Amino acid sequence: MENAKNMRLQKVPAMTEDEEESVGLQSSIENNNEVIVGESLSTSSSPSLEELLKDAQSMRLQKGEDEEESEGLQSSIINVLSTIVTVDFFVVVGLLLWFLTGIFCAYVLKDDTIYLALAGIFEPVVQPALGILMIGSAASAVLKNKDNNE
Repeated sequence: MENAKNMRLQKVPAMTEDEEESVGLQSSIENNNEVIVGESLSTSSSPSLEELLKDAQSMRLQKGEDEEESEGLQSSIINVLSTIVTVDFFVVVGLLLWFLTGIFCAYVLKDDTIYLALAGIFEPVVQPALGILMIGSAASAVLKNKDNNE
């Protein structure tokens, strides 16, 4: 604990290496800020302090790896969701063309077979396709916005 009292932790503008050597300081860059750690006033250096600094550095590296894994998982979820929404969009466009063709045939050709075929699959096919498109689009927008904010 006595060695910790002798240590000073300061945030200062960057010093040149010559200035650091003359004062006896060690520097490291963290979050785009240079952190200067002064050595103990006595000539003996504490091995426990060095171990503590090494542990802190390893914890930072491990935290960075964990964040990369979660970002990778979120990115893959967004990609899968985008693929599903894209495929579903083209299915909905195809169903729309089927509907328009059925309306055209019913009024111009006086044959409503195409329209009735679409009406028969409206609840089990068309409504879920539209629901997936709407929910997927909203979820994709929310996840991308959350990803951009981080």
